[in-house]
Amino acid sequence: MFYNNLIINNNFNTLTKNYLKKNKVPHAILLYGNSGSGKEGHAIELAAKLNCKSKIDFEACGNCHSCIQLKSMQHPNVHFIFPYPKRNSISKNDHPYKTLNSKDLDDLINIKKTKILDPYSEFKLKNANTILINSIRLLKKEIYNTTIEEGWKIILIFEADKLCYPNTESANSLLKILEEPPENTLFILVTNKYNNIISTIKSRCQKIFFPRLSFKTIQKNLSKDIDHNSLKLLTKIFKGDYKLITKI
Repeated sequence: MFYNNLIINNNFNTLTKNYLKKNKVPHAILLYGNSGSGKEGHAIELAAKLNCKSKIDFEACGNCHSCIQLKSMQHPNVHFIFPYPKRNSISKNDHPYKTLNSKDLDDLINIKKTKILDPYSEFKLKNANTILINSIRLLKKEIYNTTIEEGWKIILIFEADKLCYPNTESANSLLKILEEPPENTLFILVTNKYNNIISTIKSRCQKIFFPRLSFKTIQKNLSKDIDHNSLKLLTKIFKGDYKLITKI
């Protein structure tokens, strides 16, 4: 496993193992469901197992060159798309980083470092409300570039509903490449707000639902020293959001 602290969604794990066993990986997957159910962690886990050089029972080893590159967030085949704060005006061909200030860039480094250690941590910049059209334009250029790394190109799109907010420009720009990506390319879209994803995006993806984590599942994975009734109450209040429950 890439993560040793991820509560595995058995449905997702079975499906993705079958992808690899049959060598039939879809070109786009949409992971949706409750916040704190581990969707982003599972997306990174799949990116790791697809490119792992030393798979064990179709699971990432966590120690090969590819896994180490991903742990440093420097894997040339894995691209992260996520909302940006629109602080500065940028032109059509500008890199999306141009909208970030120095604090944003420092925060992004820390967010990535934390995400590699904790699959439930937020991959989110402050005041980031939309996935910029510039991010999609840059992706279109980069996705056809050859890399020195063999294996799969993985595009992880976190908070994918923000492709569609405040308008659908970014979502519409993605449609063509989402339907007909280059060979050995996989898009993994992740969202807590399935209903905000436009139908043309949904129709191009295999959809996998992540239900909220049950009390028994959360209890099993947390310290036994935690009071039973308190944990039960927190699970109910936060609707099985593992991220919030562990934070409290």
